[in-house]
Parts: sequence; structure tokens; C-alpha cells
Amino acid sequence: MDALSHLIQLARMRVQLDVRCQLSGGFVLPHAQEAASGDAPADAVFHLVLAGQCRMWVAGRNLYLRAGDLVLLPQGSAHRLTQAGRAAGQSPLQVAPGAVLPLKTNRAANEQGAADVDLLCGRFQYRRGAGQLLAAWLPPVVQVSLLPAQAPAQ
Repeated sequence: MDALSHLIQLARMRVQLDVRCQLSGGFVLPHAQEAASGDAPADAVFHLVLAGQCRMWVAGRNLYLRAGDLVLLPQGSAHRLTQAGRAAGQSPLQVAPGAVLPLKTNRAANEQGAADVDLLCGRFQYRRGAGQLLAAWLPPVVQVSLLPAQAPAQ
């Protein structure tokens, strides 16, 4: 077993799904820095883009996210999500119970069609010690695509 795999095992990470966000039009979705609680370190926050595209502003970077992208913030950094390619306005957000997770949306109840952006948001909770070492070892922002790379058009 390599050192990273061993550290992940010692951290005893647990995933917690927090909310599903279905957003349309110009939106701004701010997230404050995750706070450590007592002896527990801050959680590693993640966003998975299920459909659509958006931008994330974090750690002085502007990331472009599209369907299949996962962004992990190991230290729970403050960040904000905005609609890609649209003027960002503050649409009123509502949170309603969903089938499995709470659903956060800025869409009217009678609005037809798919949302512009569909996100699954959650966190990795990890154990003090090994988990803190793992979070400190990782870069502040990890962005990966979970979709296979497409061959260039010929």
C-alpha cells in the first residue's frame, strides 16, 4: 500500500451529502470558510456538477466547471459559484425537501424544463490527526473530471 492510500485509510473519511442544487439564470451561491469544531478539523467540501456548467471563484482562482467535474476543497475554503456565461445576479434561493436530499433552487415551482446547472454538494468528514495531515498535504483546490476524455474532432 502506498503512503497516500495508507493516510486516506487512517483518516477514516466519511462522505456526507448535504444538498442538491438546481439553478437557472444568473445566480451567485456563496459559501463561507468551513469552521473547525472543537477538536475536529474543518470538513473537506466538494461539488459535483451533474449537468450544465458554472464557475467557481476560490483561492484567487476562477474555475470553469462542466458536467462530470468534481471540485474538492480539502481545507473547506470559502468560495462562490456563479452561472457561467451570464451576468451574475442574486436570484432568491429556496430550500425544499427532496426525495433524498434537500433541494436548493432559484426556479419557480411551475418552471418547466431542466435547470441550467445541477449540483450535488457535500463534504468529507475526516478524523483528527491523519485527516488533518491529509488535508494539509493536498492543494487547496482539487478539480477532476469524472467523465472519460473525448478524442479531438477530426
